[in-house]
Amino acid sequence: MSNQITLKSDFGSLNTLESKGKWLGLRFRQIQRTDRKVITDFDLPLGQLQMALRAESGDGKQISRSRLRDCEIDKIDRRRRHDAEELARNWSHPVMQELVASKRFSATATLLREFKKLTAEDKAPVVKTAEQLVEELFKGMDKFDITPNAIQAAMIAKLASLPDDVDTQREAA
Repeated sequence: MSNQITLKSDFGSLNTLESKGKWLGLRFRQIQRTDRKVITDFDLPLGQLQMALRAESGDGKQISRSRLRDCEIDKIDRRRRHDAEELARNWSHPVMQELVASKRFSATATLLREFKKLTAEDKAPVVKTAEQLVEELFKGMDKFDITPNAIQAAMIAKLASLPDDVDTQREAA
């Protein structure tokens, strides 16, 4: 490995993972947190390097500490490396491209948090009708092993505590 790698070297022209890692290690020391270009100039290449190292490791689960040291990225915080790898994995997603193009984010962690929020698939549906509410109630009863008699007793107790001017028939529907 050549010791003549400087920040003036073009990252794309570096040909070994070690030289790319050394360049990123040098770049990490100079980054300013408020720099908006940090996402594309540092975190994306770091994530791509992490993905290459993970693919190289064979099992694809973990990158060895010695390999991180060889590439000189072991001093970069593991959370930062994880976020960078997640950024690289999701880089081609249209939502990610839209968020990056908005230039609202200067931190990868914030960008990823917004990306997860916008792409979350397991959002609970909004209950709009009485039938939907009853379906949700029965799912909850099954999930928490609650008997229909216990639900009925709770409903009677709740309805009894309502003020007299509330129309309970309309409330139930």
